[in-house]
Amino acid sequence: MRLRHVLFAAASPLCLLASAAQAETVISTSITTPVATATAANGARDDIKVSSAGVVQPTSGTAITLNSNNNVTNEGAIKIQNANDATGILVLGGMTGELKTTGSITIDETTEAKDTDSDGDIDGPFATGARRYGVRVTGPAAFHGNIVQAGGTITIEGNDSAGISVETAIDGSLRTAGAIAVTGDRSYGVHATSTVGGDVAILSSVAVQGQGSVGVAADDNVGGKLVIGNSVVATGFRYTTRPVETAVAKLDADDLLIGGPAVRIRGDVFGGVLVDAPPADLDPKDADEDKDGVPDAQETTGQITSYGSGAGMQIGSDTRDIRLGVGGTGVNAYGLNIKGTVQGLGTYDGVAAKGVQLGGQGGKVNIDGGVRVSGTVNAASVKAGAVGLQLGAGVTTPKILVDGGAIKASTSTADAVDVRAIQIDAGASVDYLG
Repeated sequence: MRLRHVLFAAASPLCLLASAAQAETVISTSITTPVATATAANGARDDIKVSSAGVVQPTSGTAITLNSNNNVTNEGAIKIQNANDATGILVLGGMTGELKTTGSITIDETTEAKDTDSDGDIDGPFATGARRYGVRVTGPAAFHGNIVQAGGTITIEGNDSAGISVETAIDGSLRTAGAIAVTGDRSYGVHATSTVGGDVAILSSVAVQGQGSVGVAADDNVGGKLVIGNSVVATGFRYTTRPVETAVAKLDADDLLIGGPAVRIRGDVFGGVLVDAPPADLDPKDADEDKDGVPDAQETTGQITSYGSGAGMQIGSDTRDIRLGVGGTGVNAYGLNIKGTVQGLGTYDGVAAKGVQLGGQGGKVNIDGGVRVSGTVNAASVKAGAVGLQLGAGVTTPKILVDGGAIKASTSTADAVDVRAIQIDAGASVDYLG
């Protein structure tokens, strides 16, 4: 049996004997040297655990690398500051293991935006550095295991960056809880550019701020369900709450940038897409009243919001056809099931708003079972158009069912603009609307 290797200044024999059964390398103090599973145990491979007292804080590069058939657990803190091309935890494809983080991962910078023109609001870019990642999965082969944020925080400041970036296939699941915050242009909260074999369950809050930045993007196939069960917000605006009119007039172009959609789906999702919410407790003896396989007490509410002209949720691709499979039976027998909220909020004058955009990007979108809305789909603008639910060209689905929920659109102007709760474009096909 391997001894657990504890990384700290001095270890008593008693401490080592007490930990002999754990078989992992534990980081329990602050270190500045990067570590890797392949060499963690004095040159031999081992699991790595950052305890609640541990800190891994190199000046650049990658803090922890999973590059052998082992696990990485972070209960402490991982930090890198003022370094481009920096990664908190790097997972290499071709390996078998699991990454689980409940602590903090912070890859940021000390640059502070200032009010350079003395007009009362901050000026300049949201971030100056680039290519920073909290968790990154890469490599030519698939990773065999799960990527899990079970709590804690992931905080990233950087352009072209991501809180979690899955760039090679994983045959397990991707799950988040806690909080993910990313500031910078063209960045992502959670980004999967390759296949995820299991579920993608976003139960953390996700907030991104930057031009073209996206909250959650599933750009390749998902073998299970895609579940949104918390707040996901995307914006390019500096202020998501519209200030008083005198302050609005002073806003600069860099205050009114447009972000991407809050949630973007460009691949097949075989288990369907669910914006979750717990059901009403009508039977105290029934722990799963909506029969979705998740105990009702563990379910949280998904609230997806785009501040800007990006859709709250955008499903479709310009390079391929995609399909959303049925998510279950009964009230879950839909490819897209919105129990929570999806909304697009224009906020500022002339910014059109869109709640849910299906198709219309070149490729076909087939939604098995239909679209069910028992929550809310909303689009609201100021002096601009608004569309709650758009079915673009190439969309095929048997039904759109508003089941106790609402699909709505509104604008605050007397001018002639298009405001539609549901818009079905030429080339889209739906058999039933009710």
